[in-house]
This record gives sequence, C-alpha cells and structure tokens, in this order.
Amino acid sequence: MYTVLLALSRCARNARLVLEAALVFYFLYVADGWYCALFVSGVLLCDLDLLAAKDNLPAFFAVLQPHRKAIAHVALAISMYLGGVPAPSADIAKLRGSGGWYYLSFLKPQAVFDYKWFYLFWASTLLVASIPRIPWLRRFFETRFCQFLGRISFALYLVHGPVLWILGDKMYALAGWENRARKEHIPGWLGKFPLP
Repeated sequence: MYTVLLALSRCARNARLVLEAALVFYFLYVADGWYCALFVSGVLLCDLDLLAAKDNLPAFFAVLQPHRKAIAHVALAISMYLGGVPAPSADIAKLRGSGGWYYLSFLKPQAVFDYKWFYLFWASTLLVASIPRIPWLRRFFETRFCQFLGRISFALYLVHGPVLWILGDKMYALAGWENRARKEHIPGWLGKFPLP
C-alpha cells in the first residue's frame, strides 16, 4: 500500500484513480492476489472519500449523486448476499450446485484459485463503501464502542491470525468440520456440536 501511495502521489487525480482501479483489476483478474486487491480497493475508497470531502470527485460521480442512498442500500444488500458465499471446498462445481449461485459462479475469474475470496472481496468492498452512506448504519458504527474498536483495530489485526488458529480450529472441530490435522491433534473436539 505504501509503495502504491508513493508511486501514485504525483499523478493527476483521474490518472491516480484509474491506476488504483487497474491495480484492483490486476490483482483480482490476472494474479491470484485477492488480499492485495482488498488493500488497494481500500486505498481507492479512501481516495474517493477524501476527494468527496473536498468536492473534487470526477464528473462521473455527479450523475450518481441523486441516487446515492438507493445505490448504497443496493450495495449493502449485494454485499450481504455475496458475504454468504457457500464455500465447503475450492471446487466451483459445488458452488454451481448451491441455490442462487449458479449464474454467479460464472463471474469468478480464471486467476482466482479459491472462489470464495473473489466473492468475499466484492462483499467487503461494497459493505465498506455503503456503510458511510446509510445514516442508520453509520450511526451504529459511530457509537462509542465501535469507535473504541476502531482505535484498537490495528492491534486486533496483528493478533487475528493466532487467535483464529487457536480458537478457530477448535470451533471448526466442534462444528464437525474434520481434517487430518484436527483428527490427529484435537480428536476430543471433533463433532461435539455438529452443524449442517
């Protein structure tokens, strides 16, 4: 992110936005870099918010301005749907067999190995873009508790991996999601609270 910001800092506004969008496209559709696409889309969303605060958005966005709330609500609904992508394995055939996902499965680019990350990328990007534009949702995220979580979010980000590995593995085992490592290391936890 820092390299992208430094490289694009001297570009004109439109060139910078196009290059940021091109990087998101590259990481999603050319390289299997959904995590990089997430970071760059965050940079792009932040850049757009800063330009909006200065009333310096490209003319394209002026056309969308009267429909801003409706677009935000549609984006929220789409993000909630895409965020529930069924992902029992990386096999796209299983996604096509899931109700409501057959046609969406054809949107997955060839470069993405595990399809769930493609849909989760779009879900998270649309969610983050829509929250500030929906007043009731924005009020919730501006509460004192959410602001506190925002202040400690980087610390949470630093420890989320170990927490997921320690607790998440046991939760998966409890829910009945077996694999060789869980059978070997935590057999007492397997299937205690099976979920479909």
